[in-house]
Amino acid sequence: MAKLNEEQIRKQLKALRKTTHKEVDEEIEKTKAVLEEANRREEAKEETAREQLKDAGVSIEALEQVEEKEANEAGERIKKQRKELIGGRSALAADLEHHALEKAVAPGAEAARASLVGRELYASDARFLTDIEGDVGNPYATPAVPA
Repeated sequence: MAKLNEEQIRKQLKALRKTTHKEVDEEIEKTKAVLEEANRREEAKEETAREQLKDAGVSIEALEQVEEKEANEAGERIKKQRKELIGGRSALAADLEHHALEKAVAPGAEAARASLVGRELYASDARFLTDIEGDVGNPYATPAVPA
């Protein structure tokens, strides 16, 4: 096998990138086409349902008003909750504060607490689980002796 020089390697990498980009673009276009077809089918179903409801004497306008009202109410609830959550404290901060208050109020209570036992551990990388005895996979571990 002949050795490749730097220029040949660059040309091969460029060709590979082009091929990869082309394949990704083709996959994106296929996915778009599938989604568009699914949307067309959904719209056709909805139109059929509307016609059937209309033929049955159901007021489509009244249904749309109820749907719009519910959507607006949900939007308002989301806005309100979002404002509260953005300015609020994290759950961790609240837990730490609660734990600190518990220690201050009842110093002996700390010794009475039961330890939490983990049946399964999860990690973003398997190397964090290498020293655990038991069934170890990626990204989980089931310790032989949970503690």
